[in-house]
Amino acid sequence: MKLCLSPVIGRFSFKLKTILPGIIIAGAVFLTPENNANAQIQGVYGLSTNYNNLICPNKEYQYNGESYQPDSFAVLQQSFPSCFYDLNASVPHSGYYRAYTYVMNMSRSILSSATTNAVYIESSKSLNKETITFSYTGSINFTFPKADMYVCGFLLDEEGNKYNLSTDLSSVCTGGQPLPPPVPDTACTFNSGNDLTVSLGLIERSALPVNPDPATAKSVQIPVDCTGGDVTVSMKLDYNPMTMGNGQVVRTSTDGVGVAISYNDIPISTTDTTTLTFLEGSNTLDLNFQAVRDSAVNVADIPTGGFTASAAMVMTQQ
Repeated sequence: MKLCLSPVIGRFSFKLKTILPGIIIAGAVFLTPENNANAQIQGVYGLSTNYNNLICPNKEYQYNGESYQPDSFAVLQQSFPSCFYDLNASVPHSGYYRAYTYVMNMSRSILSSATTNAVYIESSKSLNKETITFSYTGSINFTFPKADMYVCGFLLDEEGNKYNLSTDLSSVCTGGQPLPPPVPDTACTFNSGNDLTVSLGLIERSALPVNPDPATAKSVQIPVDCTGGDVTVSMKLDYNPMTMGNGQVVRTSTDGVGVAISYNDIPISTTDTTTLTFLEGSNTLDLNFQAVRDSAVNVADIPTGGFTASAAMVMTQQ
């Protein structure tokens, strides 16, 4: 930018960058969850009658008179990888869950049951977006009735509440609660997907404050549009800092001049973390920008001409 001999002029380039667990996105779009097509619940106990034929939970076993090895036993064993559940749902609360399987005869009497070891599951994630693998201590043998059987399976929370792994055989495998619907995918866009450039205009050197002044700072409203629900994030600023007083400002291309970025009239240093919540729909993020002078530098020693500075905003989903 062009300027006169006595004033200084500022142009501040503000990059919007976001971070998700395992994902770094340059630009302004953030909070788009990773889609794991292979995500599933696995490692649930299933019924084996001959160590080759595995009946998954919430299925009916139909006896057809075939021979068994061993003939007198059936086995509840871990069904990984033969059986898995791709559930478009979430758990009702974060905590430790176990997979519970039991076998009933046609009279609805339980013949045997088995429970896996516990796995911690986050309620903020959809079950079909993560892989949950249960482990177990061993197979369980029980007397084979040589008759039809029902195999039922549930998730058990720490209080013993049962949640349906499947809607199959729901009239037989009773007592479970339906799992809540999946957590919606959330996505937000800053500044319509564009980096933000803030022009600080012509500034007289003698008018540069040594401390940020909200009354004279330039206020910028950054549009934030979100879909899929409300989103809570932690905001940090990443920039080349210059210490002024007890805080930090962005170092510019002109010695002795920095740019203070403030939220709620408080300058944001590189070590600060600010928690923000954006509602579904249209929001604004209000930030103040102000050129400031290092008090150790004389006004007459500040070069005239243009200066530039840049920073990146880092958002981490909570």
